[in-house]
Amino acid sequence: MWESLANVLWEIPETSTKIWNVLDLALDSEPLVSVRCSMIKTLTPLFNADKKRFSASIRKLIALIANVTGISDDVRLSPLVTHQGIHLFPYIFNWLPELGKELVGQLLGCSDETKQLIGAWLVFCESYRNDTYIAQVDSLAASSLQHQRLLADVTADAFSWTGNRHRAETLLTGFFFDEDEQTREHAADVFRKASITDIEPYRELIKKFVESPAFPGNTYSVLHMLENATGDVLELVISISERLISNSKHSKQLTVDAYHLESLIKKEYAASEFQPESRRRILDVIDEMLTNEIYGVEDIVATHDRW
Repeated sequence: MWESLANVLWEIPETSTKIWNVLDLALDSEPLVSVRCSMIKTLTPLFNADKKRFSASIRKLIALIANVTGISDDVRLSPLVTHQGIHLFPYIFNWLPELGKELVGQLLGCSDETKQLIGAWLVFCESYRNDTYIAQVDSLAASSLQHQRLLADVTADAFSWTGNRHRAETLLTGFFFDEDEQTREHAADVFRKASITDIEPYRELIKKFVESPAFPGNTYSVLHMLENATGDVLELVISISERLISNSKHSKQLTVDAYHLESLIKKEYAASEFQPESRRRILDVIDEMLTNEIYGVEDIVATHDRW
């Protein structure tokens, strides 16, 4: 019923007064948390109608119902972590900042670990839109390894859209060198999540990544990104090639990533036809690949072309 009423509100906004009156009655009496989780869908189209009333309603939505037993303090917060609840938070943070701080504080303060992490995730995301949350992020990230891994994942996603890219790059660089393997893997996802082909915002980050412990085993995404990138990628291709070849030497086995390098080398080799110095450096890389018998290198250029 509540989901149907939400659909009605989107289609016929003038019904808001009647529906909101019914919603107010239900907020005071509905005992089932599962039903209350559906009620947040009805609240969503009412957000712009009256933000003061919306704030009061969402506080009532997560309040314990009088004379109803068996509902824990953590369970009552469930409407906030539904898909619709999570969808609402960026708007609440922006238009009702005090309410946003209050709601996320309740999630962080509850005893349910999953809800705590969801609260931390909301704070981490918001910190890339609102600097006032940065201090809280630093505290949360230092509280556990799970929080640190979560921040690395959020930062990898935020790098492509945040206005504070310098902070994101600083954090990702630290995560690349972190002793925890999962933290490094999450940070390396920044290249998989890249939604643009302009290489410039990622250039320095890639250089740091190539030098870091995050590089081995996490290079496919950056190679794929470089294949589709605009701009000069020669230096990056060479540095990645040299690191992959070096890794192959030390591990005494060929890497899957080295195979994926083939198309990039072909591209840069063809582009360097009238650039003797660039051609020389690429051929040096190809010689190293031939020496180490890296599969597929023969297709890049015939051996006699070296001369």
